[in-house]
Amino acid sequence: MYVQSITKGGVTMYPNFRAETARKKLTLEKIVEELRKLGYKISVSHLSQKLAGKYPITLKEAKDLKKIIETDLPIEELFEIEEAS
Repeated sequence: MYVQSITKGGVTMYPNFRAETARKKLTLEKIVEELRKLGYKISVSHLSQKLAGKYPITLKEAKDLKKIIETDLPIEELFEIEEAS
């Protein structure tokens, strides 16, 4: 399953993260596999919920996700939310 754009109450959660993972053809399963190599005990479902804004993403998780997807975007931009205009 690819990372999908989630809109919640007029807010799109992490569109830049979604775009970066789509460009690199990274699935949630692959991202979770890499997180597990780093010692995380996380399921695809739980990561999906974090990316949907149902649970917070910690700074450590954000840094590790940035490394996994190998992007030069700053964390602030990668995990920016987009409000509907």
